[in-house]
Amino acid sequence: MLCCCLTAVLAGLVPAWHSSRKDLNAMLKQTTGDTRHHRLQSVLCAFQIAICVVLIISAGLMERTLLNLDALNLGFDAENVATFSIDPRLGNYNGEQNWDLQQRLLREVRSLHGVAAAAIAGMPVLRGMGTITTMGVPGEKNQLTNVNSITPDYFDVMHMPLLAGRKFTPSDKQEAIPQPMIVNEQFVRRFIGSRNPIGARLGRNGEREVVGVVGDSYYRSLRESPPSIAYMMGFGPKMNTGAFVLYVRTETSPAAAIEPIRKLMRSIESAIPVYDASTLSAEVQRSLWRERLVVGLARSFAVFAVVLSAIGLYGVLAYFVAQRSREIGIRLALGAVARDVIWTVFRCIAAVLIVGFGAGIGISAVASHWLRNLLFGANFTDPFILSGSLLLVLIMAVGAAGVPIYRALQIDPASTLKSD
Repeated sequence: MLCCCLTAVLAGLVPAWHSSRKDLNAMLKQTTGDTRHHRLQSVLCAFQIAICVVLIISAGLMERTLLNLDALNLGFDAENVATFSIDPRLGNYNGEQNWDLQQRLLREVRSLHGVAAAAIAGMPVLRGMGTITTMGVPGEKNQLTNVNSITPDYFDVMHMPLLAGRKFTPSDKQEAIPQPMIVNEQFVRRFIGSRNPIGARLGRNGEREVVGVVGDSYYRSLRESPPSIAYMMGFGPKMNTGAFVLYVRTETSPAAAIEPIRKLMRSIESAIPVYDASTLSAEVQRSLWRERLVVGLARSFAVFAVVLSAIGLYGVLAYFVAQRSREIGIRLALGAVARDVIWTVFRCIAAVLIVGFGAGIGISAVASHWLRNLLFGANFTDPFILSGSLLLVLIMAVGAAGVPIYRALQIDPASTLKSD
């Protein structure tokens, strides 16, 4: 409140001081506007429009970024999937107890009404985390790759297409030599190349064998290109305990299955809570929270800038009409029509709009380099964004000019000439 009052006082001091120094007699005789004052108004208004254009284009770029991320092919079907994070370490479980818990949980979840399939993964998707290890073909240099431990039904739950080979079966064991492994297309391109991936051995002594290939999918983030991923049978009685994610595909709304599965988990083991219970589609949307926040801020700033620019244009035009009322009256008396009056008023701000829009385009071109890290598939030269920005500025200008033009058209030539 104090800041608002101080701003209002400071904003009024300069005009008050300037007005107090003018000659009253000269002001009464004055028939034309103060040229310097009009130029200052125009410069400030052009600056407002330039900033407005920058904010509109920035908002458009962020909107395009969000739309592009939303339209990505995830590589899996996020619809009708519920997710639950469970940490057996909270119950001090050992490896065998953890394995028994997982087997019982999967068995009883699959028996629930409306559940189509259920699987467990060691790492969730699109939560910004993952497990990385080194791997390579024997005799070749090792490279980094992502690894995820899963149960056999994982690909059925996620609706990830099997492109070659086979899926895991209950007979596949983590301790088997060679250890079966399913990889994605990016893994094949990176480690195996043009060779047949099925049966390919990896690891220093060839202790891992590729038995299947699935399609690429996003893993940690939608901004990260689908990475190479190796899927392992990483669960068993001899494995270390650790947190895992339960994925459940439902035949109806996945949100409706969350509470029944919570109750089921409490009935199995009340000491281990279920946290981060959600739907996979909500997880996908949640991964874009930064982009949604930036889009919301950009929209707000753009709307605020449009309003301020409209007020500035209105002030310039209202001042112009007030100072040129006699000229407009004479034009009307000589036979000018409404179109002529409208053009006379609009000509006053034509240069302001052109300079402001051009400056805004130039500033946006520079600012787009700073926004590069925030953008995804969006470009400053997008004709839709540029044309939309121009259209919005023109609509704003027309809206701001409405009242001044109406007042100009209502001028009575006879009254104006008599009052001179």
